[in-house]
Amino acid sequence: MAFRLGRHKVHFVTFGAFGLPPQREEHDPPLLYDLVEDPSENFDLAAERPEVLAKVIAAARDLQASFVQATPVFDRRVEIEEASR
Repeated sequence: MAFRLGRHKVHFVTFGAFGLPPQREEHDPPLLYDLVEDPSENFDLAAERPEVLAKVIAAARDLQASFVQATPVFDRRVEIEEASR
């Protein structure tokens, strides 16, 4: 949903807290904020700093690619119960 690299943060998805408005929104391109200049994340810099946006997106994708997806715990429990029968 969001990723931070140093002073910059991108939001891929935003939505209101606890089901309150605004509705879920996927951003293409993602929103870019400079947390040093704008800690409240009021000013999207994606159009002004495309090179920074590309760098942060690449770092997020690299991290995501390093994840190993595990079998959900519920599915493992079902497999164990079926094997014990």
